[in-house]
Amino acid sequence: MKEEKIQILTDEIKLHKLAELFRVFGDRSRLSILYCLIDEPMCVCDISEKTGLSQSLVSHQLRVLRQSNLVRYEKQGKHSIYQLDDEHVSEIIAIAYNHLNHRGEI
Repeated sequence: MKEEKIQILTDEIKLHKLAELFRVFGDRSRLSILYCLIDEPMCVCDISEKTGLSQSLVSHQLRVLRQSNLVRYEKQGKHSIYQLDDEHVSEIIAIAYNHLNHRGEI
């Protein structure tokens, strides 16, 4: 891991991609959408209802999340059903939550 860490620190492209990923996680709306999708796949209307965000905002943020490969979707009739792309997404959220909780910040 140490050698890999050094390679990442000296590779501008990898650092940029990592920073972009954290930028995507850094938006409260996107984070609440990701949190909704941890337990089950959902359509835009259900995500909107659960988060209190407008459907247009949810759709916009889902587009950003798709482009970042954090969510994917599947068409079911007229609806697109969204889910986390893989288990790493929920693990990142859980690690961040546990870090803040451990420090007594949440």
